[in-house]
Amino acid sequence: MAPEFKSTPFGPIPQHWGLSPIGSVGTVQVGRARSPGTDKGPNMVPYLRVANVLDGYIDYSDVNEMNFSPTEQKKYTLQKGDILLNEGQSTELVGRSAIYDGPEDGYCYQNSLVNFRCGSTVEPRFARAVFKRWLDIGHFTTIVKQTTSMAHLGGERFARLAFPVPPLAEQRQLAVILDTIDDAICKTEQIIAKLKQVKQGLLRDLLTRGSDHNGELRDPERHSEQFKHSPMGRIPRTWQASTLGSLLVGSPQNGVYKPGTEYGVSGSPIVRIDAFYDGVLNDVSTFKRVKLTDGERLLYRLEEGNILINRVNSIDYVGKAAHVPQLDEPVVFESNMMRLRVDRTRLDPGYAIRVLCASPARQFFFSRAKSAIAQASVNQTDVRDVPIALPDLGEQQRIVAVLGNFESRLGAEEIVLGKIRLLKRGLMEDLLTGRVRVTRGLEQAAE
Repeated sequence: MAPEFKSTPFGPIPQHWGLSPIGSVGTVQVGRARSPGTDKGPNMVPYLRVANVLDGYIDYSDVNEMNFSPTEQKKYTLQKGDILLNEGQSTELVGRSAIYDGPEDGYCYQNSLVNFRCGSTVEPRFARAVFKRWLDIGHFTTIVKQTTSMAHLGGERFARLAFPVPPLAEQRQLAVILDTIDDAICKTEQIIAKLKQVKQGLLRDLLTRGSDHNGELRDPERHSEQFKHSPMGRIPRTWQASTLGSLLVGSPQNGVYKPGTEYGVSGSPIVRIDAFYDGVLNDVSTFKRVKLTDGERLLYRLEEGNILINRVNSIDYVGKAAHVPQLDEPVVFESNMMRLRVDRTRLDPGYAIRVLCASPARQFFFSRAKSAIAQASVNQTDVRDVPIALPDLGEQQRIVAVLGNFESRLGAEEIVLGKIRLLKRGLMEDLLTGRVRVTRGLEQAAE
């Protein structure tokens, strides 16, 4: 290690940076516990809990209330700049943090959160950046205590952690640099959120109004004669009211079951229920692999154009579907999902997956799902009964092309977001360990 650096449990830092227990550079306090009778009383106050504190921001849309006495309100009321950290969570999320930016005297907090209120030598934005880095590198996991269902940070254990303390001016300069990156992330996230909203509206319109030969949406108000009533509501007159089962080749097929001992780094890639989202398979290189016989590999191999549907999952995700793209190596699928082969002379797989990912199909699966203790399921009959408003093949392909162009734009923004986040992570590693210094900027500012 270079002589200008010193060692810490979270990596080297410059010699001139201080290193003090968190509890000595600010105040650490665990929130108020719920108890019988606190859900009603004369002093009901909104409070934040672990579900509200996400990675870098606080969600105020789903806030509960609890009775806090005046003394308790004085102790637990949040101030702007307080940093809330998840105290009780799954191991990898313990220590997830955000800076409180709500109204003064507006919120208290529960004991599932730890509050760190910076002292005079610590800039809150710098402290939050340090905690984010600690979350990313797993530093919080070194002090967590595991209970039956979750891990706990512990207020006292957290307060004893050594915390880097650069000069305050340097902290603020570091925070400004990271804030600039955060602004770029926020703006890109807003663009993506807006595009997703527009996509949902476009998807709804295309799956109910279609695209005529000129590429225009049909207008049910101006040209009602172009529409008819069906069990799915009003659809274009040229469309058929059909079901998924009538458009398949063969029956839906369940995947292969293998015990956990058969999974490893060798074998064939296997699609599991967490391997796809919003109709799209993840990168095959991220899949787990499983040992198979030649017969199993042949029987359960996926082909381009297949549709996968979760038959067992949580109630919110049962029926989740994905389209299988062209694959570079044989890939199979697990027993908790079904494979569908569509009749491609009547149903374009790209159109099928858009229908299955749209709200009406999701609601259909929700209504058909059979709930068990920790999961829900659908069967082959449920899958075959999914209603489909069916244009001719040419119109299906026009709809797929319109949506595909829009999804490409959305995907490009998500790639940009990924690159900015990667840049931020690299900057945090460099700046918060002092490998890249901001002292030159400070010296120039002082001149």
